[in-house]
Amino acid sequence: MGLQYYLEYTFKYDQLIANSYWPSYEQNRFRHVLTLRLTQFLVMDNLELSLFTFFSPDELDTYIRPRITYKIIDPLAIVFGANLMFGRDDYTFFGQLKENTNVYVRLRYSF
Repeated sequence: MGLQYYLEYTFKYDQLIANSYWPSYEQNRFRHVLTLRLTQFLVMDNLELSLFTFFSPDELDTYIRPRITYKIIDPLAIVFGANLMFGRDDYTFFGQLKENTNVYVRLRYSF
């Protein structure tokens, strides 16, 4: 498990708002982001369950990356995953990307 807190501070924020065409769409002076990574290995390390998330309490934005990896044989693995993006507003960091939410399957050969 890994947990991280990230903070962005915008210098000259008052000037940014004064010169912005759309000040209500600008991010806050402080942007807080929490990240969480959970990883679990099972079945003699042949199965990996992984979850990586970003969450911004200011903008109520979320980006979730779940992934399941199964090692079929030593150099060959199959991966199932997703990129899930949510946001309260369409102009926030992840909210503007919510139409790009996707799922994928990957066959990986390592040598």
